[in-house]
Amino acid sequence: MQHLRKIKKDVCTMQIKNENRGLISSSGQFTSTLSQKGQVTIPAKIRDYIDAKAGDQIQFVIEGDNVFVNVVKKNSLLALFGAMPPKAGEPNLSWEEIRREAKEEMISSE
Repeated sequence: MQHLRKIKKDVCTMQIKNENRGLISSSGQFTSTLSQKGQVTIPAKIRDYIDAKAGDQIQFVIEGDNVFVNVVKKNSLLALFGAMPPKAGEPNLSWEEIRREAKEEMISSE
């Protein structure tokens, strides 16, 4: 299940992609206030609908003028990255280094 919130400058449109329901637009308007610490509480109805639980991560992705908000479940495979030490003799690379090496490898094989 992937959850997206598309924000375009002054106009906000919430879109949620649910594998069982497809892509839908929100029906209803919800408001939350940004705290002095930069925190926002996600309204309970939205948390329930997207099945967001305490401990889930909220990922923000900027693409052009849009910001997408993804709910990353706490038991996702990516959340487990780094939980096990690397095998003996293998380099201890960060996730960014692994992605960069994979990208370079793909480019060189073209």
